[in-house]
This record gives sequence, structure tokens and C-alpha cells, in this order.
Amino acid sequence: LFLLVRMASPLLPGSVTSKYTKKGNIRRPPVYSDVENKFDVTKGGEDDEDEEFAKLDVPSNVVGGLMAKSSVAAYTATGAMKSISASEIWSAAMSRGSANVLDSYLQGGEAMLPMLAGGAQETKEAVPDRETEALAMAELDEKIGNDHLRLLYLVSLYSKAAKTEEDMEKWIRSHALYVLIFEGIVTGVFNFDYASQSEFIGTKRLLINVSQEALDSLDDLRELGQIRSLKLASADQRGISNAYQVSREGHRLLKRRLSQEMQDAVDSFTHTAEGELLHAGFDGDVFFLFTASGYRAESTITNIEDVSYVSSPYVPNCLRRSNKVLTSNSHRSYECAVGKTSIRDELSEAIHLADVRVLLAEYVPLGDNAIDSMCDKLACRDRIQGGLFADYTDIDPTGEGIEIPAGLTGVRVLDFDLLNFVNFEADIHFPESEGIIQVENFGTHLRRDGFCMYALKVEAILGNSGDNISLDLLSRVLVDVMMDSSRIIDSLVTEYQRSLLDLIYHGDKETRDKMAVILADNIDPKMSAELYLDGAEYEAELKQVIGQTYSAYDLTDDELMIIGKNGILVTGRGSRRYEPLLLQSFALISRERFFRYLVTRSFTLDNSLRRLRNAMDTYENDPNSIVVIRSNMSRVSREVVLLEQTLSYFEESLHEMSFTDPDEDDSGAVLMATVLNARLQHETLIRRAKDLNKNVYGAGQEFRSLQQMVQVISSTQSLRLGEIMQSNTTKMDLMVEQVEKSGVHLDVIKLLLAAVVAFSLLDRLTSLHLNVRGSFVSGFEPFLEYIIELPGPFFIISVLVWVGFKFLFIDHRTRKLNSKLTSGLNMVVKLSVNKRINLARWRDFLLFKDILHEQSDRVAGSQRHKVVMWFETDELKWRGMPPRIEASFDERNGFLLGVTFAINRSRSRLTDDTARMLFFEDLVNAKCLKAEDVVDDGEAEDKEEEEEEDGDYI
Repeated sequence: LFLLVRMASPLLPGSVTSKYTKKGNIRRPPVYSDVENKFDVTKGGEDDEDEEFAKLDVPSNVVGGLMAKSSVAAYTATGAMKSISASEIWSAAMSRGSANVLDSYLQGGEAMLPMLAGGAQETKEAVPDRETEALAMAELDEKIGNDHLRLLYLVSLYSKAAKTEEDMEKWIRSHALYVLIFEGIVTGVFNFDYASQSEFIGTKRLLINVSQEALDSLDDLRELGQIRSLKLASADQRGISNAYQVSREGHRLLKRRLSQEMQDAVDSFTHTAEGELLHAGFDGDVFFLFTASGYRAESTITNIEDVSYVSSPYVPNCLRRSNKVLTSNSHRSYECAVGKTSIRDELSEAIHLADVRVLLAEYVPLGDNAIDSMCDKLACRDRIQGGLFADYTDIDPTGEGIEIPAGLTGVRVLDFDLLNFVNFEADIHFPESEGIIQVENFGTHLRRDGFCMYALKVEAILGNSGDNISLDLLSRVLVDVMMDSSRIIDSLVTEYQRSLLDLIYHGDKETRDKMAVILADNIDPKMSAELYLDGAEYEAELKQVIGQTYSAYDLTDDELMIIGKNGILVTGRGSRRYEPLLLQSFALISRERFFRYLVTRSFTLDNSLRRLRNAMDTYENDPNSIVVIRSNMSRVSREVVLLEQTLSYFEESLHEMSFTDPDEDDSGAVLMATVLNARLQHETLIRRAKDLNKNVYGAGQEFRSLQQMVQVISSTQSLRLGEIMQSNTTKMDLMVEQVEKSGVHLDVIKLLLAAVVAFSLLDRLTSLHLNVRGSFVSGFEPFLEYIIELPGPFFIISVLVWVGFKFLFIDHRTRKLNSKLTSGLNMVVKLSVNKRINLARWRDFLLFKDILHEQSDRVAGSQRHKVVMWFETDELKWRGMPPRIEASFDERNGFLLGVTFAINRSRSRLTDDTARMLFFEDLVNAKCLKAEDVVDDGEAEDKEEEEEEDGDYI
């Protein structure tokens, strides 16, 4: 006899099931595929009649005291007791791999395995290998459908296994496969549905259209060994990269069963008309399809589909403190019936819900001050509370009017506690596409411990009334509410809280995901919880709203609970009584989701610190390394501080939590409390927070160590710079000495050159260079002959001619040349401007200047500095010799940074004030600068004395 010991069903009403735990059978774990003496476990069917299962009767007092115990006792047929801890129960509920705690015993080979009684097992004759292979192929063909084959062929186009050690393995990444599957769906090749979900793509979180049915088919192919899956840790530690490759068995299956029609269908959207294979790429914002020859087309996988719907605000009674009636929009349900939708796929609806209430939750680091600030924004203290809010920050609070983008939110305060919480309704009026009608109104609960909940009641979606809501349409509503609720809460919290969210979500806080609880009075089709996890259409639709499904429970005969990665679905007419239990677990699950991002952020911080240390170890190899290190140190310093503060907020929120126990007479509530086990989650989060605190503390210590290293590097560089400056100073002294010697030598050369020229001119004037006596002016012959014949007078005359020539020609030309050089500009006025200018007008202004010098300097960041130099030409305007002007400006951002005037004080009557006034006057006339941006010096001294103290004018 087989003995099946179940985790919860023997002790409590209901059952625990999963995709791999069908009713009436046991699924052998894959680990037993290579173990000898393995048990013969049937798939269910004909052999089920031969199996007998022992059921345990447990007294009611055991059930009543279940919450107070840390473990559940399970018994074998011989009376041996096996302890199942509360953490195992919780792990079974929150993970698909161990959806039944029994699996842990099956894998461990314990006594709880189904045992055969007294040799009752029949021995079967060995089946020939060929017959076994034929049976296996027939069974495989029965499980593989046409969509499986098309999907398998699609993966084969982009993956290839290595045949030798030198070959490279080729895999297709999961996000690229998502894009290709989506293109196959919209072209009609795949018969799959899709819905939007948040996914990490590289370093960004995006909302993309993902088909859960296609993912189920991939899992089927993996389970059957037709596809292999590869998982790699990303370099930034933000997530796991998944990739797929067709196995050898998969290739054999394609050769045997793939028809030409299926191949042509897949080729129609994976190849161009010329036969080139299309590849999926991502440029940081959108996905696109491209070929090696340069073809490129944008994919619409990131286009979120909208539906028309009507909703009413909802806040659970356990969170209310007043009797204010919630707004009801049920009378407007007809409006969405005439609305449009942007869904392009033809939906195949399998599950419908009635009287749906959706609760979304997240954790935001808040506190007493944040709640008080939020109450002020919502005008909770005023006579008229609430108002209209916009996702916009006022950057000009002194202006006359306000212009904001379209999209407002009306807020109606319900009840509040200035120190603890606030409840309000949010009426969304964001612009939608033409024809889309959305009456979006949801209730919001914000608490000082960081628990944020957004809830609504779905009145109608398109033509479906509130008692016939399909999960396909509900998934579109959930995405819309997730996005809009993020915008609302971001506009209400402080800038500090927004900076914390930006840090934790890597700048993608707008697309952050939230946990969902879906309550419904009825589900159609109504069946046992285990049947919804069928690995087919039912489970695929459930995944669209609650993510990867983990486990399912029959709480009572009429009520069931299905747990998924992103939420929980509870159906039944009495589902509202579970709200207190769900909310306390919900608050912890949302914290756990936030904590995962917090842990990931600590990993990326550790990587940043490691890269900084490597950069410091090799800073001598890169001349720009110090600039980069200082910039990264500033960024990492802020991250360390914010991470420490976020963890502090998180730990405080855990210590402030309290819990309520279920009614012992309510078997469904007891089962729900046992499975979710809020106290166990709370204890686990406290332990994990303490563990993370060690990492954050270590990161802080590492950062302080790096700061000391930067100081050492700076000191070393300063020392080297001092040595270089000393060496350069010595060289400059030698150069100055050489220049002085060269100047003396140049003066001697100029003197000798003047003598040579003067003597040559005198010789030619007197014809003495011909060694003949020329004719003299009549009446001066005796005098001239006397001078010429006597050496002394002629020498004196030659020297006088020499001196006169040097003074009139050489010295005069030298003084004139020096007057045009910088040495003649003996007054320098530096002016710091930092005013925004019209770049187009400024460039036109420079066209009329004779530019002497122009230099561009790229600065790290978004700035690009440029320096231009020119001489002014109007002597009348500039009151003498015009100055030389040097202007520095930011060519990218359009800012005039500074101006330098070089003035020859001996040849000009300009003062620094006059030069400044004339220059700004030219800029205003050229419309480069606004007149109101020009302030007189007297006003500047009165208004801003700090500018003068900082050395604005030198």
C-alpha cells in the first residue's frame, strides 16, 4: 500500500496542490531519474484504483493551537512522527519547486515515501529497446503541439550547441525571445495571449508585453528535454540573465515532426523578404528588429495596451476610522461599453471573476515627518480638504501663472491621523488615447511604517460588467493602476523620499512593480483549487495577474486561495473576512519585495566600491583617473548614506508591526494564517535586515578606507606636483637667465647692426666707399676737406650718424611694436558673469570681431567651455587705445561664464567700471543678454556683498 502524507490537508480543511501535485497521484522529483531502486510512481489514471492512501484524523485542539506552534507533526502508518517546521510550510506556499512539503521527504528518501506493502509490487517483463523508444516517442508526440514545434523551431534559429571544444555555444537571451514571440503573436503565427509585465532589461526596468502561455510552452519543452536553459549572473548583480538553446533531442524532434508549413510560418516574421534573418536589439529605450545588412524596424512590444474601464475607490473596513461613504461609480458602468481598446490580439478568455476588488501594495520609506508633510499637502487640517494635484514640481514659485502638463488627480480625504496614517480617494484624470474611456478612482492608505495600499472595485471593463470580469482584461487594468499609483505617491512624498526610491529602484521608480491581492465573490469556472494549476490556459491567465503561480488551497468548500509571485487571488462570497489576515501578510510581502531591491542595491554598491579600489590601484595608468575617481566617490558617498538611512527606515518599520490571530472556529482563516504565517515572515525579515546591516556597515567601512586612499593619492600627487614645479622653476630660472643673456647679446647685435648701416650710409653719401674724392658743395670745400682729412672729426660725425639712426629707426620701431604686445596692456580686469545668453545671437556677435585666439575645452559632464579673444577697434568709444577682451562661455548650455579686459592704462582712460558697462551695453544691443540681467556695480554691492568678497572683480 502506498502512504501519502499531505502537509496541510490532514490537519486542516482544504488541500495543498501544485502543477506537479495532481489530485490522486504523486509526481516523482527529477532527482530520482538516476537513482537505483526508484519507486514506481504513476501519472494517474488506470493504476489509481490500485493505490490506497491513509488519511489522518487530527483532533480539533491541534488545529486550534496550530498558530502557536512552530511546527506541524506528520505521522506515518507505523506511528513514527516526522516534524514539518512552519518555515517549510511557508516555503512550500511561496515556491513552486516545493509546492508540497512532501517533496522534501521524497527527495531525502525518508520513511514518508510511498511504501509498497509486503511484496505487492508486480514484476513486469522487460520491454525491448526499440519498443521502449517507440513508446517514448509516441508519448512525446502526444505532449508536443503545433505551437510547441513552432516555438522550438524559433529557438533553433538563434541558438546552436558546440560540437567541438573550440566551438562557441550560441544561446538566445530571454528578452530577445520575448520580442520574437510577441512579433509571432501579432502576426498570427502563435496562438498565444500576452499581457504587460515589469521586466529587467539590462540595467533598466521596463513594461513589456509577455505571453505567459508561451512561457508555459517553454517550460514544457524544458521539462521534456527539448530545450536547455542557461542562467548567468549579470555583471552589476541586478539580476539573472536567462538564455535558451535547443537540445539535440529537440533537433531530432524538429527533423521528425516539423512541417514545411510550420517552418514557413515562423520564417515569415523572422526573415526579411530577401531571406535575411532578423535579430532583436535594444537601444536603451525601445526594442527593434535588425539585419546584418542594415535593415531596422522598431518593435511595439513596449506599447502598453489600454482598455476602457470604470472603477470605484475601495478601502478595507479594517483600515477605516470614520463613517465617510466611499464614492461609487457603478452608475457609470455603461460608459466603458462604448469605449475603445488598443488590444491587437484576439483574447481567449478562460477565467472570469465576479465583484472584483483589487488591492495593490508597496513599501515606501516613510516616517512621522513624511506623514505630517503629506497631511499638509492634502490639507487635512483645513476646512476644505484635498484638492487637485499634478505630477509636477513648481520651479518658479514667484511667477504670475503656472503652466503644467495635462493630467490632474483629484483627492478627497476620508480619514487621517496626523501621526500615523491617512486614507483618501484619488480620482485620476490623466490623458488617454482617443476613444479610451477610463473612470479611474481608487482608495489609498498610507501609513507611517511605510505600508502603502491602493484599492479599487472594478465596476466594468469594456462590455463586461462587474460580475463577468475576465483575467485577460483585468491584467491591463492592473498595469494601468500600478503606473498611475506610482505617479500619485511620488507627487505626495518629499524630495528626500523620492531620492530614496530612485536609489533603490535604480532610477526606474515609475515602473516599479507592486504586490496585488485580488478578492472576488465568485470565479468561473468554479472547481477545486488544484485544477487551476493545470500548466495550460487556466494557469497562464492566472500568471497574467499574480505572476508565476506557486500553490493553491481550498480554504472552504466555496472559497479558494491561489498564491503567485506577484500577488494572491482569493475567491468566495466570504472572501472579505480574510482582509485583516491578508493585509498583515500583504504588508510583509511588500516589504520583502522592497527588501530584495535593497539587497540588490547593496550588491551594486559593493561592485562600485570594488571598481573604485581597482581604479585607485591603477590610477597612474590613466591621467584622467583622479577626476573619474573623485566623481565616483561623490556618487558612492551619497549612495552609502542613503542606503544606510533606507535600511534604518526598514528596520524601524519591522519593529512597529503587530499581528492579529484568526478566529479558531474559522477553518479557512486558520488555514490561511498557517500558510501565510505573518509572524514567520516578520521574524525572517528581521534576521535578513540584520544580515544586510552587516553588508551596509562593511560598505561604509570600505568607503572610509577608500577616502583615506584618495587622500594618500592626493598627497602623493601634490608631492609629485611640488617636485615637478620645483624642477620647472629651476628650469625657468635657467631659461630666464638664458633669455637675459640672449637679450644682452641681441642689444649688442642691434647696436652693431645700426653702426654698420649708419657707416655704410655715410660712406655712400660722401662717395668714400669708392676710395675717390667726390665734388663738394661750392663754398664748403675747405671745411669738408678738413673734416675728411682729419680722422677725429669724421669719426665723431660717423658716431653721431650711428646714434641718430638707432634712435630714429630701431628704437622707435621697437617701442611701437611693444605697444601692441601684451606687455603694453598693464591693467587686467577679470569679471565673473555666469549669465544665460542667446547662443545664436552670441555667435553672430563674434562674427564681427577679429578673433585672435579661440580654444575649446570639454569639461566632464554636460558642459563644454570655450574661450575667444579679440581686440576692439573703436578708439573713440573705448576712450583711447581699445582693450583686448577674452570671453569664456559654455557652448552647450548657453552661459557666459566670465570676461577679462586687458587695457593699456598709459594710452587709455578706461576704468574697470566703464569697460564693464560698455561691454554689457554691446551685448544688450546685440540681444545676446537681457537688460534685466545687467546690474550696476553700485546695486551689486548693495544686494550681493558676497560677490565682491569672493573676488568677482580683480
